[in-house]
Amino acid sequence: MSAEQIDCLIIYGSSSLDGQMASLRYMTNIGFAEGYLVFPIEGEPTLFVFIGRRGRGKWADQWITDVRSGHPDYARAICDRIKEIGVDKRTIGVVSSDEFYRGFGFPYSVYNEIVSGLPEASFVDSSNMIEGARLIKGRAEIGCIEKAAEIGLQIMDLLKTNAKPGADHMMIRRRAFETLLELGGENWNPFLYSFGENMTHAGVKNMILSSPAIVKQNEIILTEFGVEYRGYTAQYNQPYSVGEPDGEWQRVFEACLKGYQHGFKALRPGMTAGELEDIVLSPIRESGYVFENPPFHGLGLSLEQPIGIFPAQPSHVPKKSFVFKENMILELEPAAMTSDLNIGMSLGDTLVVTDSGCRRLSKESEPEFIRTN
Repeated sequence: MSAEQIDCLIIYGSSSLDGQMASLRYMTNIGFAEGYLVFPIEGEPTLFVFIGRRGRGKWADQWITDVRSGHPDYARAICDRIKEIGVDKRTIGVVSSDEFYRGFGFPYSVYNEIVSGLPEASFVDSSNMIEGARLIKGRAEIGCIEKAAEIGLQIMDLLKTNAKPGADHMMIRRRAFETLLELGGENWNPFLYSFGENMTHAGVKNMILSSPAIVKQNEIILTEFGVEYRGYTAQYNQPYSVGEPDGEWQRVFEACLKGYQHGFKALRPGMTAGELEDIVLSPIRESGYVFENPPFHGLGLSLEQPIGIFPAQPSHVPKKSFVFKENMILELEPAAMTSDLNIGMSLGDTLVVTDSGCRRLSKESEPEFIRTN
């Protein structure tokens, strides 16, 4: 803030979307709420939420001692506090959603009312300030993601054990949700589960289930799920085969695995996102397959930068010059599909960049095409 000559931040967050909530949670430790943090460069920060409480109660885990109700007129409450602090004629940074989620940002009506209520203040967009600070993880943050990864491995084992011919897909999903909570997980981010003989991603076929939906021999199950622990996410893209997969499925898997192996071997501090992208996608392109989803993305309190090329979202422009640094978290998730879009999968897990390369936060064996029987 000092370097950018900003005297106060107004940080917005909403738990309706992880990219909306991440910066507010990072600064306050509230996870399931909606609110605004007034954060001056000097003096006490103030958190405005639906119902402000101190000490015990709903907000007992938050780090801010000055917690007030701002509903329903958050703009007035924020303006009053900024005047009280004495920065109503200074430069104020507005922190909204993460860059990738900027379309879901700071509420327009609240922003306009704040600007009108503080006519002598100058306003700048400071969203990247908090998101940028979040990219480098501390030891405790990495520990939370490691805990999430432990839970994720047990979810994967549960799916392998239960996805047998004759089982009910809905009951398998239900048991996965129960296990998440039993092991201390906070939320899914996301949980995609699809099954059938032909599909290209975990979220495009038979994802919404109604019982009974019976597991069949030779069926493919595609999953993409992220486990949250204290808000921090470990994510997996894991395919399953009920029996031996046919030749095309196996070839698609091998292309994904080669992309993953090449990326895992190459990832290191100082590497650019563009360099990693070319390395990961090369085996997939050489195999004659296509892809729609990004081959990697950052992780933490939300999906973070860098986010690789994303053909399914053509307006997304990847930051190829982004430089990886030690203690950044990444999900490496190469995807491959046949050109007729009939068969495809993604494969991946969560990595941390180390001082000389990277390591998996889940287990030291690489991802596999899991056979359930």
